[in-house]
Parts: sequence; C-alpha cells; structure tokens
Amino acid sequence: MENEKKNILLRLNRIKGQIDGIIRMIENGEDCQVIYQQVKAAYNALKSAGKMLIVNDIFKCISTEENEKKLKNLLEKLMEE
Repeated sequence: MENEKKNILLRLNRIKGQIDGIIRMIENGEDCQVIYQQVKAAYNALKSAGKMLIVNDIFKCISTEENEKKLKNLLEKLMEE
C-alpha cells in the first residue's frame, strides 16, 4: 500500500504543476483553446487519481484476497467511461 500512496502523491503533484501552468497561461493571455486542452488534461488526470484513491481505500476494508480480486474487477467496470 505504501507504493500506491507514493504513486498517488506523485500523480497529484504533477496535476498541481498542470494547474499552476494553466494559471500562468490565463495570466499571460494564452489562446483559449490551448488553455481548454490543458484544463481537460488536468481534469482527466484528477479523475484518474480519484479512481485510484477509491480503489485503494476500499481494499483496506476487505479481509480476503478473493474478495479483493472480485471487488477490484467490479470497481474497474463501474469506473470505466
């Protein structure tokens, strides 16, 4: 679980950098289409990180390996878009 926590934190820090970049782009009057593309990328990255958090935290409450596999498969199907 410690490795998953590290991966999520790295991902969130990258997203924070993306947001800082978007703020600078807006402040500098960059093209709105480029800004929109960056906002969309940051949104999708944050959504993905949220899914990772949900999946990892649910497993803390499950006691058997078999239940973990079943729940992981179910959650992955539910989270697909």
